[in-house]
Amino acid sequence: MKHHRPLTTAACLLLGGLLTQTLPLAAQENLPDGAGRAEFRRMCSSCHATSTATNQRKTLAGWTSTVNDMVTRGAQGPQSDIERVIVYLSANFGTDKPLVKQAAAAVTETAPQLSAAETAKGRDLIKANGCLSCHRVRGEGSYLGPDLGEIGAHRTAEQIRAAMLTPAKTVQPENRQIRIVTRSGQTINGRILNQDAITVQLIDSDSKLRSFQQADLKDFAILDANPMPSYSGKLSDGDMESLVKYLSSLKEPNIP
Repeated sequence: MKHHRPLTTAACLLLGGLLTQTLPLAAQENLPDGAGRAEFRRMCSSCHATSTATNQRKTLAGWTSTVNDMVTRGAQGPQSDIERVIVYLSANFGTDKPLVKQAAAAVTETAPQLSAAETAKGRDLIKANGCLSCHRVRGEGSYLGPDLGEIGAHRTAEQIRAAMLTPAKTVQPENRQIRIVTRSGQTINGRILNQDAITVQLIDSDSKLRSFQQADLKDFAILDANPMPSYSGKLSDGDMESLVKYLSSLKEPNIP
C-alpha cells in the first residue's frame, strides 16, 4: 500500500499529473478470492489502486506494519476488518508468493498519421464537446478526469470509441473523485491527492489545490459513479471517426 504523506505544492502538482494518467489495461485489478478480499477492496481502494499493494511481497509482520500505518493515515474500518485485511494480504501476497509478470501494457497499434487539418479538427471537437471540462489534453483542460494526452498508447481505437459510446458505469479507483462538505456548508468536488488522519488535499473542479482539516469536514464521500456521458447520437459518424482518430494518434507526450 502506498504511504500517504503531507505534500508540498510542487509535489501535489506532480502527483496530480500522475494520478490523472490513464492506466494501461494490464493494471486493472484481479484479486484472488478469499476471506478479507472485500474488506481489502473497501478499505484500500478509496485512495489508490489495490495493485499498489498486490505488486509487493511482504511477511506477516511487514503487512501488519503497512496496514496499521494506513490506519494511522486515515484508512477506516473496525478492528476485525483490519485483521482480515492483514491475513488476506499475508496469505496471498507473502514473501513465498511469486510476483506475477503482467502483460505488456502498451497498445501496439500504429499511430494514425494525421494531416494538419485532421489534427485541427480533432482539437476543435475536443473543445466543442466539453471534453476539457474533465480531461486534460496536451496541457489544456481539467485535472478531474484521466489525462488523455497519451490515450493512444494505452487504448485501441475500438476501445476509445466504445468508451465514448457506452461509458462504464463506474470508474477505476485511481480515477475516482471525492465530494467533501465543510462544517460551514460548503461543498467541493475534486480529485484526491493525499489523505491522512489530519488533512485532506485535493485538486478541485477549477484545478485549484485545496487542503482541509479533517476536523473541519462535515461529510467526505468517494464518488465511484462514472460522470462520462455517452456521445451516442451526439456526434455524426464523421465527427466520431475524426475524434477517435485524433485520440488514437496521441501516443507520445511531445506530440502537440
